[in-house]
Amino acid sequence: MNVPIHPAVKVLKDEIIRSRHSYNKIAAATHISSQRLKNIMTGRADITLRERDILCEYLDISPIFVVMRRNDIQERLDFLDLRGLPEAMKKSLIILHHEICQLAATLKN
Repeated sequence: MNVPIHPAVKVLKDEIIRSRHSYNKIAAATHISSQRLKNIMTGRADITLRERDILCEYLDISPIFVVMRRNDIQERLDFLDLRGLPEAMKKSLIILHHEICQLAATLKN
């Protein structure tokens, strides 16, 4: 019987696969047992927010990244993934975003 896996867990599972780290290695670093990880990643157990945060920290991703990548969220036009960009470009885009928001607020009034 297929157990439904929460979309956020699917994102974390994809990141674990991408990282090529075993559940045993992750368990040793996070103190979440490998059996618990397997149960979470197969949908047999629900993930807690604390576990999500621990896994995000281990995988070096933001919990916001997990939300942005969820397949069940169709409207993600307000998000821009800056993770892979050079720091200077990230800062420039953040400044540009801030200025656009200020301009939009000014035009609204």
